[in-house]
Order: sequence, then C-alpha cells, then structure tokens
Amino acid sequence: MGAQALDPLEVSIVEAFPNCKKYLVRQQLTTSPEVSPKAATRGRSITRADAVLRCQASLVFVGTANPQGQLDAATRSGDPGFIRDVARNTFEIPDFAGNAMYQTIGNLLLEPRTSIGFIAGGEFVVLTGSSTTHWDDEAERSGGNGRFRRFTPRSWRRVPLAVPVELSGYDRSRHTPVLD
Repeated sequence: MGAQALDPLEVSIVEAFPNCKKYLVRQQLTTSPEVSPKAATRGRSITRADAVLRCQASLVFVGTANPQGQLDAATRSGDPGFIRDVARNTFEIPDFAGNAMYQTIGNLLLEPRTSIGFIAGGEFVVLTGSSTTHWDDEAERSGGNGRFRRFTPRSWRRVPLAVPVELSGYDRSRHTPVLD
C-alpha cells in the first residue's frame, strides 16, 4: 500500500486585527530534532496533572465563536499561575485590559463554548468546555478591571507537535498585573 496523501487544511481569514501584546512574556524556544512517534490522544476527564500543567502556562490560546459560527483565536498571557484552579475542574482566567475590541469577551457573552490551548511537553494541549464571565470591581484576581472568566473543560486533546518544542526561561512583561 502506497503512502496516503494528506488532505490540505484550508483556512479563510474574514477579518484580522492586532491582538494586545503588552502582557506577552519572552521565553526561549528550544526545538528537538527527535520527532515523537506519538499519536494524538483525547479524553473527557481532566486529570490533576493536566490541571497543574495548565496552571503553569504563561501563554494560552483562547478559541471562541460568535452565534453565527465565525471563529476567533486570541492569546492570553501572564505570570505562570495567572490561570488559577479554583474548584475541581474549574479555572479562573483574568481578563486583563487589552486592545478595547472585546472580541473574545463579546463572543463568550453570546456563546459560552470555548477552548484553551497551550504547549506542554512537546504537545499542544487543547481543553474544550464553557466559560462564564464575571464582573466584580473588588476582584483582586481580575488584573484591575474587574473582569474574569470561569472556565469548565469538558474534554481534552493532546496533539504531538511536528517539531517538538520546549519553552524555558521567563522574561516578565512590565505591564502584567501582579495577582494575589
């Protein structure tokens, strides 16, 4: 049997605008010449180890959609631990003041289904679930604007990266709020 051709992935960009980058941290990216023969895995139960990995991430990708199904991808960044485990299978994510376009939060107010992706151990880990948005002027964990989200994952997927990478080091952004 011959090699099977892969179907190409086609992405059409309807609109694009810059994300607020002021909270992004600088890290070293190290690639490994060894390609892992691992296959993608998926499941429904979020393990404690997965929760700890996610809470250590300083950069995550947030996927949302509006009610018409148009997708949006945005980054969220902060000090490691900026995403906090607040209850079994529930995480709190501060919504730092950004570019004032409110694309992510606007989508989540109308369509709570969301995904959070991050790099861990040579894999891209995606947690899919739902978010609720909260406003609390006294919320210390909001980064100063009183907004945060509670994310409850329902499933996960781990996809080995084509070129395994590891992130190391940490150069904090001077704009990142200090969270208690």
